[in-house]
Amino acid sequence: MKWVFNPPIGTYIAIAAFFAIVVTIWPPRRKSTKILWICVFLGLTGFEINTLYKTRDSQNQEFKELIGQLTGGDSFCYFTVAPNEGFGTPITYPLSVWVKGKYPMRNVVAEIQLVYTGQDAQSLERQRRSMHTLPLGNGTLLPGVHPVNERLPLGRHIITVWSATGHLITETLELKMVNDQFVQEIDVWSEGKRLIAVP
Repeated sequence: MKWVFNPPIGTYIAIAAFFAIVVTIWPPRRKSTKILWICVFLGLTGFEINTLYKTRDSQNQEFKELIGQLTGGDSFCYFTVAPNEGFGTPITYPLSVWVKGKYPMRNVVAEIQLVYTGQDAQSLERQRRSMHTLPLGNGTLLPGVHPVNERLPLGRHIITVWSATGHLITETLELKMVNDQFVQEIDVWSEGKRLIAVP
């Protein structure tokens, strides 16, 4: 049934060519018959144009799907910690990465640094030394949540993410204790748009 309503390109043109041969061999004599044949040819032309548009739209969708599979499309990722799994002195929490979207993210590279409040040279140097790349395997992240072999202490962390999408993602992840309760605040931005805000 699908072929009947959406035949291959050229089907209606072939039918029109066949009818043209018929009209050439047996030309209509009545005016009403001539008008009928004109309507038939116009109708077949319209059907052929409709088929061309449908084929183009289908190819565009397939191309978009392919690009999404290769680059990650509009998928994005962000990082959180498990609040109930903190331990150690000083206390640290296990890091996880969440991928939101339809497609896997590819060639993902994430860099993290701990922000120090002081503006003196020593604080800035400590922040610079805290900067390192997060271990994300081969850089391909499927949609969902994945553990990262990294533990974070309390404090304000900045995470920068690059991937095949070409969109830079910047996340601020702040871990703190408020009234003896653990709180994590997440703020994720890309291309001037806020993607995630917790709380």
